Amino acid sequence: MKVSLSFPFLTLKGKRGKSVYYHTKNSYCVTMREYVIPEPTINNTNFANKSANIGAFYKQVSPGYLYDLATYARSYNLEYMDPNCYYQTYSIYVRMMYALARLVTTVDLSTITPAQVVTEALPIITVAQAIDAGLLPKVPDYEYLDHTLI
Repeated sequence: MKVSLSFPFLTLKGKRGKSVYYHTKNSYCVTMREYVIPEPTINNTNFANKSANIGAFYKQVSPGYLYDLATYARSYNLEYMDPNCYYQTYSIYVRMMYALARLVTTVDLSTITPAQVVTEALPIITVAQAIDAGLLPKVPDYEYLDHTLI
């Protein structure tokens, strides 16, 4: 049984056996419902494949590029976000990858590799190029985010 206290209301949340316990933001009571295993669909499989490949791609990126993404995330959070809500480096990276797939329709996120990005000269070789291509919003001094992907 994995059940924990949910702060700040000190209510139970979690699941046990075939039951799920949770609370909503507007009520101070705990609700229990039967846990239903969702049916796998083609969309679920496609999303899982894309997510797995995006994660594997992220692990192959150069440390300088990751540093630039982290710098961009900090600048973006200061410029656009509420102090209590902010993006992490990986969130910015995933956002950029999905924007790339919308911009370049031949890109398949379930099979993309860093070598493919370089050979096809896709606009994410540097973070500054991604910003210039409109994949990410502009932040101050983004021109200095010029470490390459690999």
